[in-house]
Amino acid sequence: KMKSCLLLRDRIKSAACASSSRSVVASRKSLCFCFRLRYSSFFSSAESSSFVDANTSALKKKKVFEKPPLPPSLLNCKHIIAVASGKGGVGKSTTAVNLAIASAKCGLKVALLDADIFGPSIPLLMNLRDLQPKVVTERDGSKRMLPLENFNVKCQSMGFLLPRDQAAVWRGPMVMGALSKLIQETKWGSDLDVLFVDMPPGTGDAHITVAQKVPISGVIVVSTPNELSLIDARRAVDMYAKVDAKILGVVENMSYFSADGGKTKHFPFGERGGSEFAKQLGVDVLAEVPILEGVSRGGDIGRPVAASLTMTTTTEDDEEQQQRENVTLEGEIYRTIAKKIFNLK
Repeated sequence: KMKSCLLLRDRIKSAACASSSRSVVASRKSLCFCFRLRYSSFFSSAESSSFVDANTSALKKKKVFEKPPLPPSLLNCKHIIAVASGKGGVGKSTTAVNLAIASAKCGLKVALLDADIFGPSIPLLMNLRDLQPKVVTERDGSKRMLPLENFNVKCQSMGFLLPRDQAAVWRGPMVMGALSKLIQETKWGSDLDVLFVDMPPGTGDAHITVAQKVPISGVIVVSTPNELSLIDARRAVDMYAKVDAKILGVVENMSYFSADGGKTKHFPFGERGGSEFAKQLGVDVLAEVPILEGVSRGGDIGRPVAASLTMTTTTEDDEEQQQRENVTLEGEIYRTIAKKIFNLK
């Protein structure tokens, strides 16, 4: 076997010497490299190691990710913020929706894109189920979808385009194509302050597509305090680092539970996991959101708690007033986050 290996090497060298053309020289180098990698055990360890290191050093150089320009559909949009988690079921969509509404309450012009093709939540959370966006024809003959709107937030989701409860059983290319259309063929308007993108779990096709289609200004990472959620949150952070997206902060969701107005706190998912995670990243904890009945109930009925921030009633009894005040306090959490990320007073 050793003799055949040496014979193969000699043939490669002979073939290279037969011509001085650049193409043959390049071929020789490539073949020799493959030969050495395949039969490196037959050569001295020092020789093999130096050869491989010299030829693989160039491969270790990472290309710098270049952010794409704003697409024409989002011309003049000031901020594009991804709300991500890596893990499903940690309250990412609920956070994205309440944050979008709270930002609108602060006077910003806001849009919300549901990038979760397989499990869209925006139609339910924003009380827009069973509605479809209208299609308009532009002057150039192209067709654009008008985003649906509620609580002063423009919304677009695959959930508007599929019948309720119908699954999108699609492979990667179809997911990427559908998401590209939602971004590029929606008439978002030319005066948006911010587009929030509700990202799906994981770090797959949807994340790559969004990073390639729009310049992400920053990322808000949502996680529960337990390690099972944080391991995927770290993966999400690593992915966004590769596309040059700044981490704006961490929202520790379901941080604790209290039955006496915060006097006694219980930590069913562990304590300070989100804080330690944020410390490792060198970013702030934007909020520690407790387990609140109003947040869950508001999502189920299509009226997120942030929608109550300006709610007023002329006649209400003490119980109704107390309930309204509690909901408003819950919504205030998300307005505080919005003020932090946009440096609002």
